[in-house]
Amino acid sequence: MDEEPKAKKKDIAIQKRAAVLLAPYYKVTGKDYSYVNPKTKEEWAKLEAENCRHYEGVPLKVMRELVKMEAADPEDAQNCSLMIKEFMEFAADYEQAHGIPVTFHGYQIYPVGDEPRWDLRVAVEGVAAEGKLDTNAILGAVECLRTADEFDIDTSGFRAWWD
Repeated sequence: MDEEPKAKKKDIAIQKRAAVLLAPYYKVTGKDYSYVNPKTKEEWAKLEAENCRHYEGVPLKVMRELVKMEAADPEDAQNCSLMIKEFMEFAADYEQAHGIPVTFHGYQIYPVGDEPRWDLRVAVEGVAAEGKLDTNAILGAVECLRTADEFDIDTSGFRAWWD
């Protein structure tokens, strides 16, 4: 029987440093998993209790730092989403074109216990923005984010999530 790989000391140290950057953005959900599909609420509750920390509202500057410190892999994608580097390019371009900052949401697999999971990482599951969106801003978001599993957009902002 094959043993599950163990987390490397370097990865543990990186994710602990990443947690310092992400701490202000952690979403404390407690037992309220209303943002999760009801069929998976129990699964998410178990994951979060073990080592999965959800975050929301992470600005581009912080995401760039997470990639630079190797806590997040720019080539990583979740659930057929864009890659992190593509989300970052979209966020930079969108803010430059429309003056509306784009934030990131997702999760961090954090090292817990004596033998942390081997797949420690920061993952991006989507992006969001709040602000007055004109027709061009709406079209720009729809063009890039239309493949999201959940995509809400109106003149006050958008939220895209790949489940």
